[in-house]
Amino acid sequence: MLKEQGIFMDNVTVENKGAWYLLQCKPREERRAKLNLQNQGLTVFLPEMPAVKKTKKGFSETEEVLFPGYLFINLNKTLDNWFVIRSTRGVSKLVSFGQVPAKIPEIVIDRIKVQTQINDGKQLYPFDKGDKVIITTGPFKDLQAVFGCRQGQQRAWVFLELLGKWQRLEINDTELNAISKKAA
Repeated sequence: MLKEQGIFMDNVTVENKGAWYLLQCKPREERRAKLNLQNQGLTVFLPEMPAVKKTKKGFSETEEVLFPGYLFINLNKTLDNWFVIRSTRGVSKLVSFGQVPAKIPEIVIDRIKVQTQINDGKQLYPFDKGDKVIITTGPFKDLQAVFGCRQGQQRAWVFLELLGKWQRLEINDTELNAISKKAA
């Protein structure tokens, strides 16, 4: 029975692997919560993706939180201090159903990590800047464009040549198909 619980008597060690849970953060304080929880020695995961934001000086590339208001935390029921979570700056509460914290399956976290390519900081996305794409729906259906960049979670900027000039168009990224890599 002790082995099933992760406790081994030979070295009196406890298995350190915990489970993933969902934390609700205070508005726009996900990064603050992540930093404060990491400073307490806890393992957290805040999935982010690249985005382009318009500023006074033009456009800048930033990281956008994939699930605004939430982050994932890995906790061990026996080793980690769950009480410090409530008083951590940036954290609102541990998401629960009744009195039971919402456990997130490890495979879900792994898939999110793969999609956001957390290990090397690159976003897994079917298009790179400069790729030729074709628009599949809407008024510009079957027109060829050049992929510019991602704009938020489901939008992208593409460039169309209309009337001899390149025009930027913001479009749903599901309306694009790749033609070839890197336009000339």
